[in-house]
Amino acid sequence: MAPAAVVPGGRTATELVLCARCYEHPKRPCGVCGRTRRVSVKATADHPDLCLTCNQAAMVTCRICGRSARGRRTGIGGGPACFTCILTDRVTLLLTGPDGRILPALLPLREAILATGNPQAALSNLHRSSRRARHVLADLAAGRLPLTHEALDSRGTSRSIDYLRVLLIAAGALPARDEHLFRLEAFARTVTTAAHPDDQKLIALFARTHLLRRLRRRLDGAPLQPGAAYRARAELAATSRFLTHLRDHGRTPATCRQADIDAWLADVRRADATRAFWSWATKTRHLPPLDIPTRITSQPSQFTPDDHRWALARRMLHDEAIPTTDRVAALLVLLFAQQVSKISRLTTSDLHHTPGGTTELTLGPTSVVLPDPLADLINQLPTPRADRTAHHLHDDTWLFPGRHPGKPLHPTSLARRLTTLGIDARPDRNAALLDYARQLPPPVIGRLLGLAPGTADRWATLAGGKWARYTPPFQR
Repeated sequence: MAPAAVVPGGRTATELVLCARCYEHPKRPCGVCGRTRRVSVKATADHPDLCLTCNQAAMVTCRICGRSARGRRTGIGGGPACFTCILTDRVTLLLTGPDGRILPALLPLREAILATGNPQAALSNLHRSSRRARHVLADLAAGRLPLTHEALDSRGTSRSIDYLRVLLIAAGALPARDEHLFRLEAFARTVTTAAHPDDQKLIALFARTHLLRRLRRRLDGAPLQPGAAYRARAELAATSRFLTHLRDHGRTPATCRQADIDAWLADVRRADATRAFWSWATKTRHLPPLDIPTRITSQPSQFTPDDHRWALARRMLHDEAIPTTDRVAALLVLLFAQQVSKISRLTTSDLHHTPGGTTELTLGPTSVVLPDPLADLINQLPTPRADRTAHHLHDDTWLFPGRHPGKPLHPTSLARRLTTLGIDARPDRNAALLDYARQLPPPVIGRLLGLAPGTADRWATLAGGKWARYTPPFQR
């Protein structure tokens, strides 16, 4: 039997319906852009053939608002509609409950989404969000799910749900919560539950009375930073593995011997993560009085050659093809030896403009005067982005704002962006610090760059500087 010919309409001559995978859309010149592409909307008496791009971003006269704007020819009810009206229709439908009303707590979220400067991008973001997040939002609107953090936690974790949570917090529908601290507490419960039954109480006690208490004391109400959360998770995981190691060798914490610790020290990485538990357990007498090795601080070994570092700095200053955000972050690493985690947390209050026309940046107790090329770049921050969903919920406090409203750019994301530019943060920062240590006394470096006194002294020793007789200037 000869294969049936495909006729317009997606059916064969034998009236067999073809699925979307088997049906091949015809390719003809687009009536708007002129390119020969796959036909998205076939020609009628009112309009020619349209490709997918021109169909989705065509200039239409909206049947809702009457404006001539970019939209879709079959946007609402089969008629033309602009992207603003389509977005309004989709968001309103999603947030409306069975009674035809939108919960008062969700109204700020609706207004924030509709206030976007790029409704087409907001529609795309709404479409790309996972089905789970849309179901969660629909359940919140219908009243089937209470508007609480615990209710969102019960629906699992995903990026789309995390973003929905941040939007609800920024809109005032949910109270703020330290997510890194909350996840660390949840991780501690998970590690405790997975451990040996006889070790669960000890791990829970270590996490509650030492690890979490120490972090809360240091935070003093400030949010937990990602780096500190990762280190705490590593210490908890190493503690669980060490106790499992003892059980596998027929030991318990009470019968642990020095040989067990020495054997564990064969892997330096595990030793660094387990040292916190060893120190706490010996002090609280959960381990015998054993000899706990002190942390051995290794000297920096990776340095970028100065000529290469200055070449990178000149490129960052003059290459306008690179985003301003990345250029400023790279220059703060190359010229001022700043850590990526600290750069991401810089705010507009750290910038100061003097009556003399100079720009100063606060990195430590003393502000640093920025050279004019860098000052011109940093004064352009934060870079406005009109394509973000719920744009007006994003404050302008952070110099390096992240995707989530009210949150800075994650240090890992910033480091990844710098790596694509050829910036290796650790050796580049080491080279800049070594250069400072050769020219300035440790107290000056500490005040300018925000380094601890011990760190500044170590770099001065590494650089071979002789500042023993340096007398700091008198300060009122």
